Amino acid sequence: GKYTGAMSADRREEEQNKFMNDEYKVIVATNAFGMGIDKKDIRFVVHYNLPGSIENYYQEIGRAGRDGKMSYAVAIASYGDTKVQEFFIENSYPTKKEILAVYDYLYAGEQYGEGQGKTILKTYADIAIESGVENDMKVGSILKVLEKYSILKKGVDDQEETDFRGRGLTLQAPRQSHVSLSIEWDHQKLLEEESYFKLEQIKKLLFYPSCRKRFILEYFGDDEDLQTLPENCGMCDFCLDKNKYASGDMVDLVPLSVFAIVLELLSKYDSRYGSTVIAKALSGSKDQKLSGWRLDESPQYGALQDYSMDLINGILESLLMAGYTEKSQGQYPLLGLTRKGKQAIRSEDLLKE
Repeated sequence: GKYTGAMSADRREEEQNKFMNDEYKVIVATNAFGMGIDKKDIRFVVHYNLPGSIENYYQEIGRAGRDGKMSYAVAIASYGDTKVQEFFIENSYPTKKEILAVYDYLYAGEQYGEGQGKTILKTYADIAIESGVENDMKVGSILKVLEKYSILKKGVDDQEETDFRGRGLTLQAPRQSHVSLSIEWDHQKLLEEESYFKLEQIKKLLFYPSCRKRFILEYFGDDEDLQTLPENCGMCDFCLDKNKYASGDMVDLVPLSVFAIVLELLSKYDSRYGSTVIAKALSGSKDQKLSGWRLDESPQYGALQDYSMDLINGILESLLMAGYTEKSQGQYPLLGLTRKGKQAIRSEDLLKE
């Protein structure tokens, strides 16, 4: 079955009932589908793409195995998906300068104390072009902020007959100076920082090599379950792969996302440090030089702390041999990205070969 927001309410209910009554064994749906679903025998929850946050992910996979039987959560996500999420965050939290640019555009021609009740019949795309803001998605986010602070409302009362087919906007407050606006700029910044923090955490959960169960318990501060959790949980893919590696059933323990993490760190410190420093940063070394250079503030710091230094150096060497990185000449060669490495960071086909 399938379930999307584009369907009518009746069709969505019909699809949901078929799934609940076992007419469908599998349903492909937006993540909103599972809200309120209490089907005890769901065996698999599969995410195609990157979940929005650990909170969302944990809630969504919790729909599986409510009868206590073995169930599976699978995330099919590319490290490149994080770039899409960064794009959405960037456009969801416009800067103060961008918000004020749209504010001035909407009140153009109005003096302080004037403009209340003014209507604007413009598309988001028109506003983006005419105000100088980057795109219509960002304009939508700006209008949400202005609406939140009762500066405008979407829609026009008693709209006269025009060629405009949108909802339009109505200014609800007279024009003020920038310093007099009631917008809580610090709060807007905190919301943006929180979104980036949540993105970094879901990246760490899905792409960094560590026990997934331990990471989730630590994230939610579940000290009671952490005390009884063994070093190898025996349930997540990382711990299961460690078992295979120890028994000799598995030779390659390095997931593809690890190479992407190394390349992303190098993109921030391109040709500034040698491979030893980069390896120490990835391992989470307490070397004071790293804190002096502020490498310990990087999101990738300590990303490979569960790997030995030999394995980390092997990863760096393999990237060098594959042509994704290069070393400078001299006694102390610096590690940098090649053009191929820079392209790989932006690509969905990271390190294909």
